[in-house]
Amino acid sequence: MKIQTVGLKAFGEFTDGLNEKANKAASMSINDSARYGHKLLKNDIMRRINVPSSYIGSTTSGRMSITQYAKPGHKIAEITARRRGTSLNRFLLRGAVKGSVRVSVRPGSVSKIDKAFVMRLRNGNKGIAQRVAGNPDKHPKSNGAVKIGKGLFLLYGPSISQVMNTVVTEEKYIQKDIGNHLEQEFNRQFNRLTRGR
Repeated sequence: MKIQTVGLKAFGEFTDGLNEKANKAASMSINDSARYGHKLLKNDIMRRINVPSSYIGSTTSGRMSITQYAKPGHKIAEITARRRGTSLNRFLLRGAVKGSVRVSVRPGSVSKIDKAFVMRLRNGNKGIAQRVAGNPDKHPKSNGAVKIGKGLFLLYGPSISQVMNTVVTEEKYIQKDIGNHLEQEFNRQFNRLTRGR
């Protein structure tokens, strides 16, 4: 998510003709708004899928972080999320019936997956695999299922990037809140930098 996509591009062009303090205030307010936006996105992602805050990460590291900060000459900040699907094993519920597993990807929602089982992977982690009857090349209904054998697939849930993009598209309040935060923060920083000049 580029912060300029929520109205900051015009803001950046506006401040290009202003003095050094205004440009500094602009870049500082954009970066602070990126951190504010990261918090909003993280909270909404956790409302949509069952992952803890630690799984998503912080503004500086993890599966969603601020990968670009604004500078006086480049007034754009960017939040990037991992595109790789989330292992479906992360959503596994205990008490699975033989020959199937139960997962809860979304809060309050439980899905049963037939002909699926938990398997240990080469990297030491665990994953959920599913056997597909009939056409061995037919992918199961899973986000980015990976074929690991004849008629056998490793299953994944949505990536953090997918959920983040859905949040940005559907939750219009986030863009509005970030824009309001930016304006308030710019005024605060500009007044602070010009006070007593």
